[in-house]
Amino acid sequence: MEGTPVLAEIRPGRGPQLSRGQLLGLLAAALVPAGARAEPAPAAAARPLLAGFFHMGYLTADMDAAQALFRVKFGIAKFQTLGTGAATPERPYPVRFALAWVGATMVELIQPIGAPSPVYAPGMPEPGAVSRLHHLGYRMTRAAEWAATLQALADQQIPIVQKGAAGDNLEFLYADARKELGHHLEFVWTKEGRPDFYAGVPQN
Repeated sequence: MEGTPVLAEIRPGRGPQLSRGQLLGLLAAALVPAGARAEPAPAAAARPLLAGFFHMGYLTADMDAAQALFRVKFGIAKFQTLGTGAATPERPYPVRFALAWVGATMVELIQPIGAPSPVYAPGMPEPGAVSRLHHLGYRMTRAAEWAATLQALADQQIPIVQKGAAGDNLEFLYADARKELGHHLEFVWTKEGRPDFYAGVPQN
C-alpha cells in the first residue's frame, strides 16, 4: 500500500537484524501519511510581565524606625541610604530611600520628604504602623524587554503612573496594579554595558 512500503521489507531472519528502537522508528515513520508535513515548533513564549522579580518596596514615614524594624525583626542590618532632594532639588516630591540585598532579593525602604507624591500617598502606613508594602519590583537588561513590558502594560490596561531615570544607567516606571494585585508594580531597566546602579547596595 502506498505510504507503508517500509513495513513490507521488515522480515525476520533476512538481512541485518534491527534493534527494537530502530523498528519503532521505522514504524512511526511508516504511519505518517504520504505528503504530510511535520508540525512547526511552537513559537517561543513571550516574557511574562512578572518575570525578573528582584525587590520589595516599602513606604515609611520614619526611615530610622523602619531600618530598626527590619534590623531587629528580620535581620537586615546593612542598608545603603540615598536621597533625591540634594541631587535633584528641582524635582518635586523628594524622597529618602534605603536599599539592602538579602540573597537575591532587595528590600527598598522609601520615606517621602514632606508631602508624599500622588503615587505614594495612598500607600503610606496607617497611624502607628512603621512600614507598608507599596510595590514589587521586576528587573530587565535589554531594550527589547523594556519595549515588550511597555506594550504588555498597554495591552493589559495597567496604567503607568510614573516614569523616571538615573542618568543613562537605568530607567524605571511604576504601574498601578492595585485593582488586579492590591499593590503597585515597579519595572526597572538596568541597561547593558552601563555601570551597575546597585553595585553599592550591601548584602545581608
